[in-house]
Amino acid sequence: MVDTSVEVRRRRLTASMRGLLGLSVIELGLGIWLNLYGTFPGSTVPAAAGSTGFPVLLAHVAVGALMFVGALVQLLLFAWRDPVRSMRIFAGVGVIAVLGAGIGGATFVSSGYSDNAASLGMALAFLVVLVTYALGLVFLRRNPLPPTAVGAAPPASG
Repeated sequence: MVDTSVEVRRRRLTASMRGLLGLSVIELGLGIWLNLYGTFPGSTVPAAAGSTGFPVLLAHVAVGALMFVGALVQLLLFAWRDPVRSMRIFAGVGVIAVLGAGIGGATFVSSGYSDNAASLGMALAFLVVLVTYALGLVFLRRNPLPPTAVGAAPPASG
């Protein structure tokens, strides 16, 4: 008898890692656009609302929020009960890194777009997100579920 719940969770874990990796690439593109072309005349968000980069900034924030929610769902629903502990570690590091990038971004915006350390922190946390989910996918591919995790009978002792 095969325990499909473990297999289903593993498939969902793989799909969520792919989705978060895809959102990371979108987030990178939005961040690069903001860095190169976004102009923010004011030092606060309301003053920047009239700038050309504001819609892209809103999209950047929205994708980041979606990534945080997705990372939490991945950790709590899929990775936490995975029989391989490493998957919990990948998912946990991903949540912390997404949160760190969000805090860095919020600090950067609240500083009037002038705190270079906050911008660097956001970028480095993003790099951790990207590497974590990419390595997580590689790990999932190279480490299928053990037979006992999917309900197979243990081997008979001789």
